[in-house]
Amino acid sequence: MKNSITNLKNLTGFMIILLFALSVNLFSQEIKNTTKSGKPLDMELIMKNFERGLNSENNGLSMSVVEQIGRYKMTNFENNLIEMLKDEADEKNREIIALSLFQLGSLKSIVALRNSLEDSNNFKYDKFCNCLLNKYNEYDNLRTEYFEDLVVNIHDTK
Repeated sequence: MKNSITNLKNLTGFMIILLFALSVNLFSQEIKNTTKSGKPLDMELIMKNFERGLNSENNGLSMSVVEQIGRYKMTNFENNLIEMLKDEADEKNREIIALSLFQLGSLKSIVALRNSLEDSNNFKYDKFCNCLLNKYNEYDNLRTEYFEDLVVNIHDTK
């Protein structure tokens, strides 16, 4: 009898903790989706701000936005980054843009990296891009091996 009472108390305690955790999670989700004024976040406004940051004359701001685009895989800015890479003269900035394109990981981004490597005459930038492209090739080979193994090991089903 004592065991069943103890189990009931433990179950009740667990349910209270679970209910509390769920309510905190739902509340925090609501906070994430609103600003300080209580208005919902406007994704269109956020995208416009990123676009303004990319086009800013402040080099630090534009490179910070480039880093964020790569980090959060914001593929809708891929064309902007490719154009920036073509036009950018500063090699450090080119490396930041190249890294973000690498992080996006699309075929179009990788082709842009290869093209920028062909157009470059800077040894340090070439070495940096070759390193990125080698990492991409390693990842691509692993992915190919995984899917080949997966296909080979799939059993015929009827």
